[in-house]
Amino acid sequence: MLKKILPVSYIFIFVLFMLKPEVSKHAASLSLVAVKNVVVATLFPMMVLCRLISGTVLTRFSRYIKKLKFWKRLNLSDSLISPILSGIVSGIPLGAIQTKELKEKGLITKEEEKKALTLSSVPSPAFVILVASEGRIIGVLRFCIILFANYFVTSLFPSKKSVGVKKKEKMTFSKILSSSAQSGILVSANIIFFTVLSFILSSLYKPLMPYFASFFEMGSGVINANGSPFFISLALGFCGLSAFCQIKTECPFCDMTPYLLARVFSTILLLSLSFVPVVTVFLIALAVGIKKCIKIKERPCKKSTLEV
Repeated sequence: MLKKILPVSYIFIFVLFMLKPEVSKHAASLSLVAVKNVVVATLFPMMVLCRLISGTVLTRFSRYIKKLKFWKRLNLSDSLISPILSGIVSGIPLGAIQTKELKEKGLITKEEEKKALTLSSVPSPAFVILVASEGRIIGVLRFCIILFANYFVTSLFPSKKSVGVKKKEKMTFSKILSSSAQSGILVSANIIFFTVLSFILSSLYKPLMPYFASFFEMGSGVINANGSPFFISLALGFCGLSAFCQIKTECPFCDMTPYLLARVFSTILLLSLSFVPVVTVFLIALAVGIKKCIKIKERPCKKSTLEV
């Protein structure tokens, strides 16, 4: 069914681009500015840096993480610590790229892949704290809520650890630059395409502009929110269809159900934080309580031995 819908949708989008050339030109110019500020100035250097330190700093840091209780509860291979940390530090889609590399080598299972994608697929902390939020404290709270939503949803899904042994492979600096450049081009293409699409659709009915921008592209959604907490929370929580396509392009056969559930839950938490913070505290406490109840049910009962 999807294979039949996609060609029709591509034709429809192409016709829209042709019918609105001025809007497409204006949107493309704005998206290029976003690419310069987000991809070239922030994301690309972070990709290169995370790949350079993944074999040294992140590996040493992973020794402490794998001893923590929250990591043991996830039941994931220790080789996934570095991709998850890289994704959290640099943002989408670096975590998905490194997770895909481990999956291709047979070092992780399908269950581990979808959980690692959910944990590592977050907006860049620099973008959330410095650009998308009106204050650094609010930005830190929003980023922590996104991390909590990802962790809670991921912990609900079972997984089996892979028995593969991690092979030590050194990447040269030229390979790191090439891989990071390819990822940067992918991100830039998605930003430009979905920004132009949101502008064209909103030109049909301008009041829907913030909704389209938040749904299609996170950066465009934050810019067009004009400081509105509702649209900023919507853009940061959902991360945009652009981010989903970036992850799906890197891992086309991965189950995205945990990722989508995490996006819905983080959006609800961010919206409640912006308007009724008490509800956010209640929802987090409820989520922790639900997790504890599930943990108690999953715990095997000890068999009592009776001596005759």
